[in-house]
Amino acid sequence: MQTTTAREIAHILNVPFISLDELHWEPNWVQSSAESFKVKVSNALQEAGSSWVVEGDYKVKLGNFVVDQTTDIICMLPLRLFVHFFRILLKACYTG
Repeated sequence: MQTTTAREIAHILNVPFISLDELHWEPNWVQSSAESFKVKVSNALQEAGSSWVVEGDYKVKLGNFVVDQTTDIICMLPLRLFVHFFRILLKACYTG
């Protein structure tokens, strides 16, 4: 839902769409290190220019990095409790 909405917003505004998930995950579902992730995000933001839509929540790894990149508008889409519960359940199943 979030990715679809963010892609649509980027399309309507005619600006680049940046998915933090796509930058964070390496082959075989290996997570990028915080340093590597920041470099990837920084490069994506520079390539996108002055206007973009970024989708994802990696505040633990990025801190305010994306927000500090001259962000004008932040749109938080609230998820329903069952969506959070389902994701936690899936994560627990996959991580053992």
